[in-house]
Amino acid sequence: MTMPAGDSVTPAPSFGRDLEPEKALDAAIEHLERWARAISRRSRNELWASILLRVPAILMAAGAVAAGLTGRAQLMVPLFGGAALFSVAIATLPRVTAFAQHRRGLGDIRELESELVEQWHKVRIAYPDRSSRQRGAHALELLEMVGARRKEIGGYLGEAEPSSGVRR
Repeated sequence: MTMPAGDSVTPAPSFGRDLEPEKALDAAIEHLERWARAISRRSRNELWASILLRVPAILMAAGAVAAGLTGRAQLMVPLFGGAALFSVAIATLPRVTAFAQHRRGLGDIRELESELVEQWHKVRIAYPDRSSRQRGAHALELLEMVGARRKEIGGYLGEAEPSSGVRR
């Protein structure tokens, strides 16, 4: 839509039938929720992998020491070897800082979701008419805010989208 030169009126955002502000913001909230669930699931899986690798490594090392103390030296080498293999696997796991980043990202995503819902409720109260130009403009501002914050959060998480395992 072109405006005559010198006209200071801003054209209304055109959402059409397919893209209403409510639907766009609901989709943004749904996307944030999928992203939060993916982070939560990834963190939980990494925690369980860490536990399942550390426990056998500790038990094997303790068993090797006990075998040495009881005079069963033939068991020491296989047990220490197993403990060493588990230790190598443990070394490939994400560090504690990755868990902290996931918790921070999850908190920031939840905060963004709450902020978005709160701001949208304020806009809906201020502009009850669904076809209001101001309501559409505020929806676009909120979507831009979500995009910027998503990039910011993705910057320290190393990704800005949910994992490929999340259904769309």
